[in-house]
Amino acid sequence: MLFRSGSEMYKQFVVIILVILSVNTANAELYLEVAAEAGGNELISTNSVDSIEAGGGIKFAVGVQNPVNYDGSAAIRLSVGYLSDSIFADNGQANFSTMTFDAMLVSSSGPHSFGVGVTLHLSPEYSDNVAGYYPELIEYDDALGLVFQYSYHFVPGLEIGLRYTDITYETSGFSDDAGSLGIFLSSGF
Repeated sequence: MLFRSGSEMYKQFVVIILVILSVNTANAELYLEVAAEAGGNELISTNSVDSIEAGGGIKFAVGVQNPVNYDGSAAIRLSVGYLSDSIFADNGQANFSTMTFDAMLVSSSGPHSFGVGVTLHLSPEYSDNVAGYYPELIEYDDALGLVFQYSYHFVPGLEIGLRYTDITYETSGFSDDAGSLGIFLSSGF
């Protein structure tokens, strides 16, 4: 984990957001994203090779993209999202979910763009109810991590890209790697 948990993590995140909000928002645009993420520790699997991984699943996000330079080739992106994954089997079900807040600086050159930023995952939670076992509920602490991405703009205002997230979930003295690699489609640039 890059940052410490608890109040220190929130102070760092608040400072980052305040810096971002100090940028002129007159040219801000709506930002939409859908992503498929994979990676992190496996939390449960089935005989048919379905599994749930910490930090994996489908993500939907909405936010704003605000240019920060005169030609619009660099922008700040702020988004809120929901990341979740589920398995349904004959003998039970399992679910993972978390709310995400992302703050990224993205720079574009021609059809290519690169981004770096931070992500805050609020209330990550895993639960299962499998026949023959006690139901399990893991409520992780809020977590802060790093995000790196590359994207290609195949038409103006629409991009496809790859994203790497480095984050760890912690609770009650143990931790799960929730780092992931994902593919996303968004309305960026």
